Amino acid sequence: MDSNNKKIALEQVAEITLSYRPNSRISEKPQIVSSLAANKILRANWDASKLEFIEEFKVILLNKANRVLEIINASSGGRLCPLTAQ
Repeated sequence: MDSNNKKIALEQVAEITLSYRPNSRISEKPQIVSSLAANKILRANWDASKLEFIEEFKVILLNKANRVLEIINASSGGRLCPLTAQ
């Protein structure tokens, strides 16, 4: 490959287009207007059978109008049983 063709090849880049289209309207998403509303939304997204046994850290992503965009499970792990902890 001569230097002219090499220079042209180095100047060309691939282009990627990324788009996001939600599957529901933002007005249909729950809105957090109080700590009670946040509690209700989080509890609806928690496995109640594991609530006492596994520690989980969840993040609620909101828009500027406090509408829930997504709930992310950031971390999950176990804890010691209170009877065996010394």
